Amino acid sequence: MGDVWNKLLKKTKRRKAGAGFILEHGRIVEYNDQEIIIGFDNSFHKNKSESAGNYEIIQAAVKEILGEQVKLKFIKFSNTKKKPSGEKALKPEDKKKLPPITEPIIQKAMELFKADIQQVKDISSIDE
Repeated sequence: MGDVWNKLLKKTKRRKAGAGFILEHGRIVEYNDQEIIIGFDNSFHKNKSESAGNYEIIQAAVKEILGEQVKLKFIKFSNTKKKPSGEKALKPEDKKKLPPITEPIIQKAMELFKADIQQVKDISSIDE
C-alpha cells in the first residue's frame, strides 16, 4: 500500500502541485479493487481534496497507477475508528520504552509546545 501511496503523491504533484500538497496530509485507510479511502486529520484538507479540480486530478493519477478507475472516498479521521496505515497510538507504558530525544532542536520544540510523542509512523517504505 505504501508504494501505491508514494506513486499517487508523486503523480498528483506532477499534475497539480497544490493538489499534491493537500494529499500529503492524508493517508490511505482502506484500499481494494473498487475503492480507495483516504483519511485526513482535519476537514480543510478533506474538503480541498473533494473540490472539483483536485478530485479529478487525484482520480486521474489513481487511474494511471492502477490502470483502472476506482472510487475515491475522503474521510476525516475523527469520523472513523480505523487507524491510518503505518501509524499506531502509543500506550503510556510504550512511551517509557522509547529512546530519549537527543536532538537539541527537537527537545526545544517539545518544551516550547509542551509536546509529547503520540504516534509512531513507519517511514521505512518512503522513497527519497
